[in-house]
Amino acid sequence: MADRYTIERELGAGGMATVYLAHDLRHDRRVALKVLRPDLAASLGPERFLREVRIAANLQHPNVLAVYDSGEAAGFLYYVMPYVEGPSLRESLSQHGELPVPEAARILRDVADALAAAHAKGVVHRDIKPENIMLSGRHALVADFGVAKAVSEATGQQTLTTAGVALGTPTYMAPEQGAADPHTDHRADLYAFGVMAYEMLTGQPPFVAPTPQAVLSAHVTEAPVPVTQRRATIPPPMAQLIMRCLAKKPADRPQTAEELLPVLESFSTPSGGITPTDTQPVPGVRSGRRRWRRLALFGLAAVVVVAGALMALRRGHEASSPNSVAVLYLANLSRDTADAFLADGLTEEIIIRLGQVPRLDVKSRFEVERFRGKAATDPAVLAKALGTAYLVTGSVQRAGDRVVLRYEVIRAATRAQVAGDVIDTASSDLLTVESDIAREVATAITGKLLPEERLRLTRRLTSDPVAYEEYLRGLEEMNHSFDEAEIRSALAHFDRAIAQDSTFASAFASKAVAWEILADGYISGRDGYGQSRVAAARALALDSSQAAAYAMLGFAALTLDLDAHQAERLGRRAVELDPRADQPHFLLCTVLLAEGRMEESIEEGRRAWEADSLFSANGLIYAFALIYGHRLDGAAALVPRLRAIGSPADADALEGQLLAARGDFRGAERFVSWRYYGGWVAGTYVRALLARGDTAAARATVDSMLAARTPGYYNPIALAKAYAALGNIDRGIEWLRRAFDERTAWLTWVRTDPDLAPLRADPRYAALDRQLHY
Repeated sequence: MADRYTIERELGAGGMATVYLAHDLRHDRRVALKVLRPDLAASLGPERFLREVRIAANLQHPNVLAVYDSGEAAGFLYYVMPYVEGPSLRESLSQHGELPVPEAARILRDVADALAAAHAKGVVHRDIKPENIMLSGRHALVADFGVAKAVSEATGQQTLTTAGVALGTPTYMAPEQGAADPHTDHRADLYAFGVMAYEMLTGQPPFVAPTPQAVLSAHVTEAPVPVTQRRATIPPPMAQLIMRCLAKKPADRPQTAEELLPVLESFSTPSGGITPTDTQPVPGVRSGRRRWRRLALFGLAAVVVVAGALMALRRGHEASSPNSVAVLYLANLSRDTADAFLADGLTEEIIIRLGQVPRLDVKSRFEVERFRGKAATDPAVLAKALGTAYLVTGSVQRAGDRVVLRYEVIRAATRAQVAGDVIDTASSDLLTVESDIAREVATAITGKLLPEERLRLTRRLTSDPVAYEEYLRGLEEMNHSFDEAEIRSALAHFDRAIAQDSTFASAFASKAVAWEILADGYISGRDGYGQSRVAAARALALDSSQAAAYAMLGFAALTLDLDAHQAERLGRRAVELDPRADQPHFLLCTVLLAEGRMEESIEEGRRAWEADSLFSANGLIYAFALIYGHRLDGAAALVPRLRAIGSPADADALEGQLLAARGDFRGAERFVSWRYYGGWVAGTYVRALLARGDTAAARATVDSMLAARTPGYYNPIALAKAYAALGNIDRGIEWLRRAFDERTAWLTWVRTDPDLAPLRADPRYAALDRQLHY
């Protein structure tokens, strides 16, 4: 093989092969060249062995170490894999011993995802052990997939030895595998997974004996010591999962690797790297949109857990449609980092434009946000992560009054570029760039645009380049912000855009959204929704197709007028105009919940979630509808994903609310704070203090909230809930009246929030309730 590989040195030798570090001359890369032991190779049927290796080589998954090449040379059988710089899991365990729970869960999650993908294709590993798990950065890769099976299939042997070579490792072998049961299947991998997990968390496998035969006997006859007896701090759900994997009978184990993922994801540390599997926890997406609605929903979703169910998340994307496309954020190559708004704004406008073509399945900006800067990653990996068939990548570079924009459309399966261009234009000519690119992208994917599709893609937002730039600056701040100052800055940009072009309907609609965000958390609802309503009405007067403007009018009707019927009508019109947008479905789900129309609410919640499945509010409103609609099984798996996409503060608050919902207020206290997002969980925090008998601290908390309150920040309902927890009904009713006066966004839930139950029992509440047109 000297004409293809240069051997650099031996890396090590195992039971089946000697591993060499080699240089792949054809592709100029370092590889791991594995040569089977001569005595083993001599006893194998090479054709069958290589056929089985080729089957394993067809596994395409980011957590599977690929097989680059395989063959026979001078009687030796070999296969070639990527060379991983990082250590194996065995080396890590030898150095560090037992692992922290989040780190172990993260590694195990990657391994489980790889197993799920392999088992779905009928490929069983048969030798899962720490030696075969390579660690690369924050990710785990499973090596030698199918090789143990290839050896056993090639020799006709299913168990321990062939030509004196162990097939499988006794420490990790399932009872049926050690007994050479011909019906051994993928569930043997799950048993080995459980053994490995046990060792990662306790520092030793469940069975240790002086001989391989004794270890095998223990697997068949002995019950493993419960993992929590060896390490008491392992979370109960994880401990239960490990012990289920170690069940003697395959039927008593989890039946698929997919079943392992929700528990592991809930304890994994989110990764900031590329996560090419749809279930990997991801960093919280920065967004100011409806932040306070999200927080209110967290509390309500947690409270209904008392009914006996948690929320569930559907794992991953379904198979990508042939017309699916993800527009990755354009790279900003300008020297001035202040020009980042241009790259982001153009990206988001291209996404919006493409979304107007019904034949395309366009990934939302929230879905692509986590892949910023990853355009150089293998397109197949990115496409797998996003569940898409096509990717759009590119860059923007501004120099003086010139802008150079490069883009390409890639068919992920073949990694082939199907469209692309370099656009060198004056800044003043940017008005049509995003529509031109969207048109080219849509044409490359669909083949030919329909007349109405072409019309939608070519319609200009404005004819004024200065107005357009201000609009893009406003979008960049509003879509990537957390605080009031940035939202107000976005408003200023929209106002400047409108000053340049008073007919700029999209600027008015975006202004309405910005005011809605402020109303949700920073100013009184009466002021914020009032301003939002004015801007939305102006947008529709200029362009009656603005779906976002209809949705903002719906939120205003629901909160200012307390009129669910009018809000529903406006929401339905928004859906007609843009059925893919999440805001209209979110609005309708909220309205229908308030009216008690559970089945319809569940459907709208599902649509909001599907429209943007990385925005936690959509998952929460969907879960809330499912639970109140008595679809407890359907809601049970939403919690792991919701935790994964939330910020640490959100996750803590949710954990506290869940503990409180179970009646464990003492446990909830360490997760919640009255300072959290304007006192949203203040009621829980006060009840936690009271649960440990610290009435003085509970009263002091409410005093602190009053002292810190600025207009609209410490929401009146938060104070009403805190006083209700203290049993001060008079003060609670007083603050509830203020909530109605200020038209706080949380009024939607006044009839259902359990923290307000003591106030609803008071006769004075009836006068307030009559204002609700639900």
